[in-house]
Amino acid sequence: MPIMNLRAEKLSFAYRPGTLVLEGIDAGFFPGTVTGIFGPNGSGKSTLLRCLTGALSPQHGTVWYGNFRVNALSPREVARSIAVVPQDTPRGIALTAREMVALGRFASGDENPARIAAALSRVGADDMADRRFDELSGGERQRVIIARALAQDAPVLLLDEPATHLDMAHQLEVYRLTRSLAEEGRTVLMTCHDLLLAPLFLDRAILLESGRLAADGPPAEVLVQEHLGRLFGITIEASRSPGLSLTVRLPFQSLPPAAT
Repeated sequence: MPIMNLRAEKLSFAYRPGTLVLEGIDAGFFPGTVTGIFGPNGSGKSTLLRCLTGALSPQHGTVWYGNFRVNALSPREVARSIAVVPQDTPRGIALTAREMVALGRFASGDENPARIAAALSRVGADDMADRRFDELSGGERQRVIIARALAQDAPVLLLDEPATHLDMAHQLEVYRLTRSLAEEGRTVLMTCHDLLLAPLFLDRAILLESGRLAADGPPAEVLVQEHLGRLFGITIEASRSPGLSLTVRLPFQSLPPAAT
């Protein structure tokens, strides 16, 4: 088994005293794998990612990158090790797409135009290179931000809702990209609300419930009715092999028809 290069030990975090957002999280992440982090809104998914990068300092527990505490590393050292695709990026940035992606090379101190071009190409954004970031659509901006993370060449990639703003075709491209990055040896984590398509590309699923680890394992064992019914209030039946056949029943289907 490969050695984990990112791990959380007994991690607890609160934005306000007495109100834990994360509680006692133990989880290690391995090169060559894609992990999806699921849970209802407010369950702590984005907070966990921010703790893993050192952007937030937990009140209890430790985040390790290899043998180093993440919060003891400098921002440049973290950026060389962990690349992040945030859930939202301010739109009003007066840079071209190419210049935005070039920011990903800051930690290396080497702009390397070839790597910038390769990152844009990998997300299908070659034709956007000279367009202003603030003039792109939401989906186009998301692809540029993913390219910026790829340009860092970091061994760990954390993505917070990477399919946000993307149509289904580009969602699939992003999920396939995470798989290919894992096959190249990177550690990939993404928070996700997509219970239908994303699990097809995962090695592992983590389910958070009120800041605690509710389940952790293969998607077929974690994303099951026992958990989804309790956390999301839905009935979902899925058969993903060899083809894709999905039936989803939501509780509001029993509501009376709207008045006309």
